[in-house]
Amino acid sequence: MKKLSIIVLVVALSAMAFAQDATQNVTLTVGAVQKMSVSGPASLSISEGVAGTDALTSAVNNATTYNITHNQTSRKITAALDVNMPADITLEISMASTKGTGDVTKVLSTTAQDVVTAIARGADANRVITYTLSALASAGEFSGTRTVSFTIVAN
Repeated sequence: MKKLSIIVLVVALSAMAFAQDATQNVTLTVGAVQKMSVSGPASLSISEGVAGTDALTSAVNNATTYNITHNQTSRKITAALDVNMPADITLEISMASTKGTGDVTKVLSTTAQDVVTAIARGADANRVITYTLSALASAGEFSGTRTVSFTIVAN
């Protein structure tokens, strides 16, 4: 029994002598993320007016939505047209938000407009985009397409 105890002790000491610990540094990075998508396209058509007034009945479309995800400090969304609207015809936009300040109506042009500001980190999904097309009778008839570009930038 003494021999067995000594053998067990020698085996245990040998295992401890060969035990080895190792460490490893792991570098972790979460990069900047700014993603936005929009549904669409949107369509607006004016075909009514009131006799005796130059302003025609505006057309409203709130059937499109947007989604945003970002992980940076406060961001904002700007919107701009690829080509300005003809004289006496305006296209306005308003965007809802639960993560920032939206629902402010802006007249779109080729100059970027702040449409949602102070957007907190995280995600905002299926938020409504409202477009309003207005025209004066003096503008005449018009048919065309405009591209609205949205950009996420620092607030």
